[in-house]
Amino acid sequence: MSMRVTPQQIHFNAVNPEKSLKASQTAVKAPRQLMTQGNFIKSRDMKNVSMLGGAARNAADTLGAMNRRGIYKNLKTESSDPSSVELKFTGVPPEKECSFSLTVDELAAAQKNEGERLVKSSEYAGGTGRQTFGVEIDGEKHYFEVDVKKGETNKEVMQKITDAVNKGGIGITARISDKGGAAVLELEAENTGERPAGEFTVSDVTGTLAAETGISNVAVKARDAVYTVDGRKHTSHINDISLATGVDVTLKNISKNAVEISVKNDPQAAADATRSFLDAFNDLLTAAEENTNGDPWLSQFLNEFINSFSDALEQAGITKGADGRLAITDSLKFSDAYKNGELEKLFAQINDRLGQTIGKVADNPSAFMDNAPKDASGDARPTGAEAPAEDNKLFNIFS
Repeated sequence: MSMRVTPQQIHFNAVNPEKSLKASQTAVKAPRQLMTQGNFIKSRDMKNVSMLGGAARNAADTLGAMNRRGIYKNLKTESSDPSSVELKFTGVPPEKECSFSLTVDELAAAQKNEGERLVKSSEYAGGTGRQTFGVEIDGEKHYFEVDVKKGETNKEVMQKITDAVNKGGIGITARISDKGGAAVLELEAENTGERPAGEFTVSDVTGTLAAETGISNVAVKARDAVYTVDGRKHTSHINDISLATGVDVTLKNISKNAVEISVKNDPQAAADATRSFLDAFNDLLTAAEENTNGDPWLSQFLNEFINSFSDALEQAGITKGADGRLAITDSLKFSDAYKNGELEKLFAQINDRLGQTIGKVADNPSAFMDNAPKDASGDARPTGAEAPAEDNKLFNIFS
């Protein structure tokens, strides 16, 4: 005589589904609607498991980020006139809050020599053959030889001079510019400021290349930047200056008025990170309520967390709404908690109490579905002193 097996008689092993399947196959054939637990989870629960695991991972990641990124010490640097004084980010953060009043009187400039305007296509009139000119910069003199062929144009000879200087790598850049249809040969120092590396002279050695092209004519003299910080005048060879550790700026234009540079705590970064975590936590609570197939353990755990931290959260401007979800509702309280360090302490405590558990949910969400194994070998829930009672009541993790 055959015996019908009920669902309760087929023990499902979530750690080893094959074992469960084999056990069911050895039993007497059940009605068609009594599917194996393995198939039941595949058809009904896989989407729920995925939703729960994704929500838990997002909550764990955003909570962890709040304790890793140093958002409670985030400082924001601002310039009141970026067109005159632009902030320069070097990767080194400011050390503390501070402010500076800065006036730009003069920008640092590189020496620039500008030659005569010569008709591009006209034949070069400075003679033919090998000609040499010298450039002295940073205490050294460099010599350049150019072979001028008969019939070459002004632009062709200029190009030979340009190539020779640029290949020399002496800290000067040569270029040919077009001004009013004429070709002009320019030499410009790569370094700004009144210093040996920023000032140079050009002279003929043999031939008349410098004289004929006019590249010995100084159009812009090298000069230092001149600026005032909090009433004290300073000079610099360059326009990139450092006001304090992590407070670096670039002088862009002469300023008519004082430019205010401020370094202040930035509560917005903490607020954005907090909202990201609260949104993720609320999503996890929703997933726990909707996707655990009647097992209330996880949603109870999350709601107990809210209740246990309600006073501390409220002091930081975070409250539970009518829908049971958390949100920042008092920006003034939040800002005060940020400034006095209480927000950082609060989320350190939240991470200690909540982080490990939601991390376990993220790693093994199926263990929080109904009929999940409750033994240590397959259970992602807290075990030992933190294990829930046999009747599935919420364990007191907050004691």
